[in-house]
Amino acid sequence: MFPKRFNPPDPRRRGGRRPGFTLVELLTSIGIIAVLVALLFPLIAKARAAAREAVCQSNLRQLMVAFQAFAHDHDDQLPGGFWDLKAKTDPNPDHWDWLRGNATQWSSAPAGGTLFNYVGRTFGVYRCPGSELNARAASTSIGPGFGSNGLYDYVSMLDFTGARLSNVHPSSQLTYPDGHVETLPTPIILEGDPKLLNGLMQSWHAGADSMARNHRGGAYYASIDGSVQWINEPPGGCSMWQSQSATGRWRSLGNYPMYWNQWNRQ
Repeated sequence: MFPKRFNPPDPRRRGGRRPGFTLVELLTSIGIIAVLVALLFPLIAKARAAAREAVCQSNLRQLMVAFQAFAHDHDDQLPGGFWDLKAKTDPNPDHWDWLRGNATQWSSAPAGGTLFNYVGRTFGVYRCPGSELNARAASTSIGPGFGSNGLYDYVSMLDFTGARLSNVHPSSQLTYPDGHVETLPTPIILEGDPKLLNGLMQSWHAGADSMARNHRGGAYYASIDGSVQWINEPPGGCSMWQSQSATGRWRSLGNYPMYWNQWNRQ
C-alpha cells in the first residue's frame, strides 16, 4: 500500500470565500498606477519634443549642405528666392526659386524648386515635425488656421538670393528691443512663422516677418557656417538683424524685395 498523498487545504475553500482584492486594495492600486502615469507623461512629452527638435535640426543641416552644394555648382552663388520667380525677368533657370522653381503655384514646392535634386528628392527634409499640419492644406486656399501646408515649413533669408558664399559674412548682429546686441551666426534657412508662411504662402524671411515658435517657444535656423542655432526671435523680425556686406558695410537683413545677386552689390 502506498502512503496516502497529502493535499494541502485549498485556501479558497476557507469559510466558503474566494480570495481577491478588497475595495481599498483596488483603489490603492489604481491610485499608484495613476501617479506613475502622471509622472511618465511629462517625460514622454519631453522625449517627443526632443525627437522633433532633433529631426528639425537634421533637416536644416541637410538643406544648408544642399545650399552650399548648389553654390559650388553655380559660380559659388546661393540659390534664388521668391522674388526672382516673381519678377520673371531672369531667364536663367538656375536663378529661380529654390522652393517653387518657375511656378507661381505654392503647390509646386518643393519638387519644382532648384534645390530638390540636391536633397535626394526627399520631401520630408522640407517639413518641420514641430509644425502641426493644417487640416485644409490639401485645398488651394489655405485660409486662416495656419499650421503647416504639408509641403514646406522652412524659408530662406531673402537678402542672400544669389549671394556669393565669399560675400556672406559668417556672423551677424541682432538688436533686441531693449537695445542690447548679440553677435550670432548669419542665418540662411529658418523655420517660418505659420501665419506668414502658410497664411500668405510666403517662402522668404524679410521685413518684419517673424520666425516660428515650434520648439521651446523659439525656432531653429541654419547658418552660413553650416551650424544650426536655436533662437527666440524678438519682435521686429529680421529687420532687427544686420550683417556686413562684401564692402564691409553693415546692412539690414530685412530688405524687401531682394533679387538675385543684389547682396553682392551692397
